Amino acid sequence: YLEALSGVGFDMLTTANNHTIDAGVSGLIDTIQNIQDFGIIQTGTFKEKQDKYLIVNISAQSGSGYVGVQKCLYPPKQKQNRKFK
Repeated sequence: YLEALSGVGFDMLTTANNHTIDAGVSGLIDTIQNIQDFGIIQTGTFKEKQDKYLIVNISAQSGSGYVGVQKCLYPPKQKQNRKFK
């Protein structure tokens, strides 16, 4: 997926989410390294403790650009317990 994301112009990804360590700490470290290997800026989780203090500046060379952040939440509890036939 990283090749595709890089190819369509993604410049930055965040790895901060509720599935961050589903594959363990080594999986997280591999993910961060793979993102960086594709030349994509990565933030949200870090390999080294001091890296969380780094400030990331992004500027669009063409004078315009887009920043998108997506947040996904589970539906409210009353909807989670609903039984479907």
